[in-house]
Amino acid sequence: MADRPRVMVVGPFPPTTGGVTTFMLNLMGSSQKEEWEFVRHTTSRPVRKTPYSGQVSYAGFLQGGIGRAFQSAAVTVWHALSYPFVLLGSGARVAQIQSSDYFAFWEASLYVVMTRLLGRTAVVRFGGAFDRFYEASSERARSFIRRSLDLSDAIVVQSGYWREYFGRLTDPEKLTVITNGVPAPPAPPERPEEEGPVAALFICGTEPARKGIDELLAMAPRLRGRVHVRCVATPSEVRERVVESGLDDVIEPLGTLDRDALDVEYQRADMFLIPSHGEGFPNSLLEAMARALPVVATPVGAVPEIIEDGVNGLMVPVADADALAEATLALAGDPALRLRMGTVNRQEVTDEYELDRVCERFGRVWRQAMSRR
Repeated sequence: MADRPRVMVVGPFPPTTGGVTTFMLNLMGSSQKEEWEFVRHTTSRPVRKTPYSGQVSYAGFLQGGIGRAFQSAAVTVWHALSYPFVLLGSGARVAQIQSSDYFAFWEASLYVVMTRLLGRTAVVRFGGAFDRFYEASSERARSFIRRSLDLSDAIVVQSGYWREYFGRLTDPEKLTVITNGVPAPPAPPERPEEEGPVAALFICGTEPARKGIDELLAMAPRLRGRVHVRCVATPSEVRERVVESGLDDVIEPLGTLDRDALDVEYQRADMFLIPSHGEGFPNSLLEAMARALPVVATPVGAVPEIIEDGVNGLMVPVADADALAEATLALAGDPALRLRMGTVNRQEVTDEYELDRVCERFGRVWRQAMSRR
């Protein structure tokens, strides 16, 4: 155990929440801790007190207010300045760096440069709406993006879509597809048919517009009396919109939940809604599937590679509230369909997305990347 190679995991750790943070904690807690010693370096910034509008752009950095932007900039600079000393002091041979889009991409690129200059191996894992970021960039910026991608020793993407996309921008040989993973699925709960509305779960997160909150609010009147939506991690502005619209009998806004409380929500739900405008490989989707929930989703990011329309979920167009309502009501009115899709989903997670099996692939990527240096 004493001679395990060390890996520094670089990304947003708690108090930051969300799929990326969950992934990193899962990775460090997986069976790979028997083969690798993990060290963390956080890039977390102060938590927003106001919700992110969902406008994917550089402006997102300012949407928590000018004060938070200055505080975030100072924290980001401190994290970057301390990184070389932390990396060298840790003895880590590999840095697993989380990257995304806009400012998060350039921040991760700085960590790649520092890692390479210090003679360590830089493995970058991508999430977020990178395609929207790249396509919105100028030609000069795109050139710098491609050069930055070339600096990494290995790049981990989350689906075939992303492998094809990144393969047009950098050496395809350095790309590896590793999906998200979740712990072994628990036994599915009994979901007896009951009188009253069917329970749907929607995880709003810190980017409600990107997650599809506008479509959820638009379709809510059609759900009244038939579907009750519990909305997790709801920002205050969204809660106010729900109340002001008179929809609080259809949508129940909840705060940010700890893991145990979120597990309770998965257990009590009959279906999972993820009408997102943009995704990498949503961890919440796998968690819902692991708990045998059928899904209503949009074809963004890796979602079409996980959900097959009519088999383990229903697919609707992005930003189409009418289609979202029809699919949600179709599942609500068909308990046998919900059971069949949920059963497929749980088996799919068991076969393809179980956490330890997924995390083993990271160990192989780290060793291969080190061997190439």
